[in-house]
Amino acid sequence: VPDIMVELSSDDYFDGKDPVLEKVFQYNYDPGNLYDLTPGELNIITGRYRYPGDEVLEIYDDNGIPAMRITDGLGSTFTDFIKTRLYPVSDDIFPTSIQGIAVQPDLLKGSYLILKTNGKELRLDRDDNYRTPAELLADGKYDEAVETYKKLKAEGSNRKSLNEVVINQLGYSMIGKKN
Repeated sequence: VPDIMVELSSDDYFDGKDPVLEKVFQYNYDPGNLYDLTPGELNIITGRYRYPGDEVLEIYDDNGIPAMRITDGLGSTFTDFIKTRLYPVSDDIFPTSIQGIAVQPDLLKGSYLILKTNGKELRLDRDDNYRTPAELLADGKYDEAVETYKKLKAEGSNRKSLNEVVINQLGYSMIGKKN
């Protein structure tokens, strides 16, 4: 069930109005009272966290507001499947604007964070040097990318980039870029 219900009518249709799109434009996420995150705390948690498989969760500074994205690092059509700001409601829980998803960062060292999704928790360790297989390919580190793909496959990962069709699309995308 949608969080916000919008009534549709034939009059709106015939008048060329789109009540759903109007609601989208009017929407303003209100996280309530926020914890006053210091620039130092934001700096501590800003970085890359190893996400299972071929992606990373990145915490970054979006004009003084913490934000996160889960990405394979390429910025292509099959990346950045989650991108949202974080709303610190306390010093240890940062909900997102996506219902049911929150982050619990380590504000002391920034060495890990816990991704909370609908009652489940996933600990992600920080690794600012980790390069996804797609990033390795984009950097021309083909042998390292192949080895990383093989390692992920051997670990039993069924991530989307380990699919032959997706790897083939990535290859043609790179050929199209003369890479």
